[in-house]
Amino acid sequence: MIQDLSVNGCLIVSDTRVESGDYLCLWLNLPHDASPIVIEGAEVRWSAEERFGVCFLTLQPPEQIRRFEYLNTVATT
Repeated sequence: MIQDLSVNGCLIVSDTRVESGDYLCLWLNLPHDASPIVIEGAEVRWSAEERFGVCFLTLQPPEQIRRFEYLNTVATT
């Protein structure tokens, strides 16, 4: 489960074991959006128990716009 989504990264709660420095590809399913946002490159920056933080490294411009618009919508509600 993704928590604390921001422009640069997010907090993920999962029982999947990862280590700092691991690289992931993520699909973010946003409410009311038919297709997920694909983040082709995300780096694990820290990991503790069932939580870890990732930094988004590679995100195509259309995906950046969709994420930005979603974050703006959430911030104004």
